[in-house]
Amino acid sequence: MYVVNLIGTMRAATPTHRSNNHCVDLNDNAPVFADGATDTVSVNEGGTTVGDYNPADAEALTRCLVPAAAQTVEPTQLTSPLEG
Repeated sequence: MYVVNLIGTMRAATPTHRSNNHCVDLNDNAPVFADGATDTVSVNEGGTTVGDYNPADAEALTRCLVPAAAQTVEPTQLTSPLEG
């Protein structure tokens, strides 16, 4: 299982949303993440940004199988505790 942490930074606060996603490893090679261990997406205030993080099989170079429930993530509003 690979853990994806969505971290929104806003002023001095850093609200975090954690999402567990399963990548099915069908052979003896671990998944390869083209973006490396981390990826960054910037969002303008009041805007929406969509990013992706796609693992692939090291031998076949095809995308890993991800359960349908993990393919769609509902938007999560990250709020700063400083804004009350």
